[in-house]
Amino acid sequence: MKKLFALLLAFVLAFGVVACTEEATTTEAATTEAATTEEATTTEEVTTLDPDRLLVDEDKSYWATGQFAGWGDAAGNTMYQMEAIAATDAIVADLDVEGAALLYAKLITLPAGEAGWTATYTIDGTETTFDGNLTVKMIRTSATDEDNIPEWWAQSPESGAITNLTEDTLYIPPFVEENVDGAGTWNDNPVALEAGTYFMVFAEYEDGSRAFGLVDIDTLTLEDADKSYWSTGQFANWGDAAGNEMYQMDAISMYDPRVDGLALEGVELLYLLEVTLPAGEAGWTAVYTIDGTETTFDGNLTVKMIRTSTADVDNIPEWWAQSPESGAIINLTEDTLYIPPFVEENVDGAGTWNDNPVALEAGTYYMVFAEYADGTRGIGLVAVPTVA
Repeated sequence: MKKLFALLLAFVLAFGVVACTEEATTTEAATTEAATTEEATTTEEVTTLDPDRLLVDEDKSYWATGQFAGWGDAAGNTMYQMEAIAATDAIVADLDVEGAALLYAKLITLPAGEAGWTATYTIDGTETTFDGNLTVKMIRTSATDEDNIPEWWAQSPESGAITNLTEDTLYIPPFVEENVDGAGTWNDNPVALEAGTYFMVFAEYEDGSRAFGLVDIDTLTLEDADKSYWSTGQFANWGDAAGNEMYQMDAISMYDPRVDGLALEGVELLYLLEVTLPAGEAGWTAVYTIDGTETTFDGNLTVKMIRTSTADVDNIPEWWAQSPESGAIINLTEDTLYIPPFVEENVDGAGTWNDNPVALEAGTYYMVFAEYADGTRGIGLVAVPTVA
């Protein structure tokens, strides 16, 4: 009997040990699985971060400066404050920003005039003198410092070595203390190789290294390689404009200062040409009822636009704008241009889709053509500023 009891007790104890072991194993497995799931979720969150997110430094502010910005006066002046951008931004499409933790850009213009002083560097064995207007630098301040006192200027011993992102547009002196070969030192000013309008770009990488460059806006043109665009009207003798280089529109960047202020969000193609619409009489007129008022325009104020195939040596128009073939054309500059409505019949005197757009007055304009991602197209006349 005692032997039977002992056997039963051993069996119960063994079963309890097995059950506890199985429960512990199950719990451990569940914990491991949860940890694995959490790790996978964390990993997924990291690898699926929005590639278009701004690479911003919440604690610091960055300022583009140089002769053009009054040097130290730039810090605190929002005109020169750099803005955070994403690594996918078109501005940096051709730059080495892989691994960038911070990324900033600012549109600047370096004038072609003389500053009254120069900077001279020996570059690749050749001594080169640059006008002071071509000098640039960059400042970092604390975002909480209302006085915007520079923490460092770049390049300098405090900023550390700055890599050149755009050697075709910018020269950065070597990161050395003594100017032994005329190439400059770590405190000397970087210089643009020529005057122009640029995006100054600053990048700070995950390894702590830093770089900046000057991206020429002419490299950011929104061009249609398969088509050519021509400005025309009475001033260009209409169909004769197609094939005449005088009237061929140039692809430009949406950041071009000449189109500043136009509604260009989502633009994929952008063209411009400077045209002059004379104040004389063409010998004929165009009459439109605008906002209930019948208005007569001289023929010299009429304009239109032509698209041709770049492969067509005869430059036969694929369409004129506006027309049924071009589709409706939105007016980018209603203060300078009237475009008749996109209708077949002129029921109220406002014109039709085949009638000529007109400038509201004579003058010199940038004629602008834009085509957007959704397929819509627009034309505008931007008045060319008069030189004082």
